[in-house]
Amino acid sequence: AGKYISDDGDTVAEHNQASDCDSCETGRYSGQGSEVCTACAAGKHRVDAETGAESSACSICQSGKYSLGTVDACTNCAAGKYISDDGDTVAEHNQASDCDSCETGRYSGQGSEVCTACA
Repeated sequence: AGKYISDDGDTVAEHNQASDCDSCETGRYSGQGSEVCTACAAGKHRVDAETGAESSACSICQSGKYSLGTVDACTNCAAGKYISDDGDTVAEHNQASDCDSCETGRYSGQGSEVCTACA
């Protein structure tokens, strides 16, 4: 698993050894015997390429991060922005605009889940 062969099966030489299997690309996963790799959905990142189920292959991004999909690691919200969702709601992590701006008198670094009040 985590590999695939996309050849239609007409060429025996492309199906006679393990090295004929190609690894899934970044942000994609496959089950055993796959002919394609499947992309992780937006708001998620790949954690295990070798499983055939998205529920175990892809996880929702953590607080302070988002993903447009097909990635192994989520992107940090820019400094001055945050996402406080703890990774339970994929719709809170599937686009850069999910990163909220800090309120007046508060700041944050990259990948923050909260903004800190100025002292």
